[in-house]
Amino acid sequence: MAITRYYLFVTDTGLTLWQGDAAHLAEAVRFEAHPGGVAEFELLVASQPKAQWHVVLDLQEEDYRIETVPHVNARDRAMVMRRRLDQLYRESHYRSATLQGREPDGRRDDRVLFAALTNRLPLDMWLQPLVKRDAQLVGVYSIALLTARHLRKVTHIPPRALVVSRQAGSGLRQSYLAEGGLRFSRLTVLEGDDHEALANQLAAEAARARQFLASLRAVDRTEALQVVMLCSTTEQGALRAACPDTELLHYHFMPVHQVAHALGITVAPEQATAEPFWLRFVASKHPGNQYATADQRKPHTAWQIGRALRYLSVAILLGTLAAGAVLTRQTSALEQQSQVNEQRRQAAERLFAANVPNLKPGELTPSGMKNAVNAYRTLVEQWPALEGAMRDVATVMARFPMAELDEMGWLVGSNPAELPLGFATPGQTPAAVQAADPNAVDANGMPLAPPPGKRYVIVAIKARLLGYEDRYREALALVDQIASAFVLRPDVVVEKITLPIDIRPEASIKLGGDSAEQTLGAPFSLKFVIPLTPPTPAEATS
Repeated sequence: MAITRYYLFVTDTGLTLWQGDAAHLAEAVRFEAHPGGVAEFELLVASQPKAQWHVVLDLQEEDYRIETVPHVNARDRAMVMRRRLDQLYRESHYRSATLQGREPDGRRDDRVLFAALTNRLPLDMWLQPLVKRDAQLVGVYSIALLTARHLRKVTHIPPRALVVSRQAGSGLRQSYLAEGGLRFSRLTVLEGDDHEALANQLAAEAARARQFLASLRAVDRTEALQVVMLCSTTEQGALRAACPDTELLHYHFMPVHQVAHALGITVAPEQATAEPFWLRFVASKHPGNQYATADQRKPHTAWQIGRALRYLSVAILLGTLAAGAVLTRQTSALEQQSQVNEQRRQAAERLFAANVPNLKPGELTPSGMKNAVNAYRTLVEQWPALEGAMRDVATVMARFPMAELDEMGWLVGSNPAELPLGFATPGQTPAAVQAADPNAVDANGMPLAPPPGKRYVIVAIKARLLGYEDRYREALALVDQIASAFVLRPDVVVEKITLPIDIRPEASIKLGGDSAEQTLGAPFSLKFVIPLTPPTPAEATS
């Protein structure tokens, strides 16, 4: 349902009601500032309980003060402004504080424009019917404050200028703008509406304004005051001719529609007064409230909260429906995939039943028999007899009575460089870590045969040469003899793991018997690798 919006222009002499959208806002009715006019306005408010009301005012008794406050954070600044407003305008409910920038030097304090209606009766007369009916008051705006805040964005207006505008029912509004802020503003009654009377009054008011600004040292005594008069295109030429520039006053006559266009508003070129422009600006740009109190805006605030909750509930509902649609689509896709998987399972079961014969308990398929033979051969290769290696070690060690055997380890693997556990030197990995997984099986649950390749029995021993603790040259020669004695077959490879003395170039030799922990005998360790001959097919199947 469309929202009915009314725009009220309040002056000291009455109230003008405007209605329509921003582009076609037009004056509908005027109410005079007497009890009869207020009673008629009350009837209108009673007939529109759900309408929204925007109030723009141009009143005589509006006060402005420019002060500086310390530059602090936003929360503290709001508290400072509120305290200062209580001190300046304790008796007025309609007051505002607007930040206008910072001082260029020193502590760079904030410049703040404090404004208030010193006589609240001309506005209370029209707001009380709205408050009594709990009407939605959107905001109360002052033409002087709107001029100070928004006309500085118009590039055609000089940065330091006296802006003069006409409003029907109120008069000539004169606002001096400098450094992006309002320095003073006053309203005078319009003495005549013809070009000559308007030009004469403009010249007189501009001269008085310049004299006042010079007394405040806002302008130098020899500086020309730039006067910008907002008018229509039809009277621009006549006013220019009637108001020639002087040494201290320079006039600029700017059409209202040109200023409106600079702010994104459309008005007719023949528009001479400024209130239609500002009413359309409020209707389209929705500036922040300036004078309406929080209690007066409660109905509108409640409406905004209710609308936000409705939008939120609609968004949640749409989100829930969208999520439900996505979940439904995903569920349907999963059901289809489940059906496809079931069909594949059934086809696989039919294929398995067609290719696998029905076997009695204990029977094997040809592939199962092949896997069993391979598993048996694997066990034969991985578990060779140790008797021969033990016998060879005993025979060799018996030839050298000075050698005492301390430890022996062995393993079976495909890498002749591996060492049994406990014999790995720094930088080598024990063979048990590199061994293949003995639990690997095929699809039928049978052990997998090892990959093809040669396998070896690797035997390592640790021993000591008794009585050779300090006889390093003889001990090294004796170790060479023992290593040569272990080469019992041409395919046997013997490696020296450690020697009685470290003969590497980077090693150091520690001589003397000062150490309390001197080892008995000259220790050494050897490794010999014996190629493992796999059994013949006849041996494996016998």
